[in-house]
Amino acid sequence: MNELIQKLKSISDLNLEEADSSWIAQIPKFDRYYFEILIPKDVNEWFVKLISSENNEEVWSDWADWYLSGDINKSNVRVCFQKDIEYFIERVLAATDYRIVNNPGFKFLGKEFFKTKDLELFINNEWVLVEPGELPEDFEIP
Repeated sequence: MNELIQKLKSISDLNLEEADSSWIAQIPKFDRYYFEILIPKDVNEWFVKLISSENNEEVWSDWADWYLSGDINKSNVRVCFQKDIEYFIERVLAATDYRIVNNPGFKFLGKEFFKTKDLELFINNEWVLVEPGELPEDFEIP
């Protein structure tokens, strides 16, 4: 975890603060917004919000947790968890615009279920769906 925190501290466009049980990173973006990333110190999960700077309203939020499954085991779960956070931040920093895509889910007996909001970032002239819990395609799980 120390390696991840040192990397985050070196990013000039990112503000990092330590709280009792977590780290909080803020990335100002898109003129009137900022991303807030909460990284708990003792568990393999993290949370992210896109917040309006004008009224502090949450525009979008998501989270990821890493647990032992398939290729993810006790020896590599922390590496994958940290790479996930780095990869998300890299794409946020590279983005020039964002949009929130509302997915309606499905209706059953007149009620909607599994409605979601997805974050898409405009990176290298294309819209890219960006979610916590993703690793780069070229990342080899140790």
